[in-house]
Amino acid sequence: MPGQAVSAEQGPARAGHAALERGILANRNRVPGDTRPPLVTSGLRLGTNILAQRGLGPAEMHTCADLVDTVVRGLGGRGGRDGLDPALAVRVRAAVRELCDRFPVPQYPAAR
Repeated sequence: MPGQAVSAEQGPARAGHAALERGILANRNRVPGDTRPPLVTSGLRLGTNILAQRGLGPAEMHTCADLVDTVVRGLGGRGGRDGLDPALAVRVRAAVRELCDRFPVPQYPAAR
């Protein structure tokens, strides 16, 4: 079920927080030409360097993009406190965990 519109003011902050709660690291960030104040940014930054360090390739990058898209589109719906359907949130977190398990951080002990 698609979510409702998220305002431009709260979009990146809400999306970043919702993604983080599902195991996806993201933060709001200014974009070129952004006229908003620094605390009200228009962009969302994703840490792709760590994905490459873990060995994720193009197919997995598409999976990551799909997971972020799922979270962002689910914001503002009728689900949990951020609007994301709880069952969908569980599926996203499980998919993130599966990717992290398949592609651990090099030379870092697996967390459980």
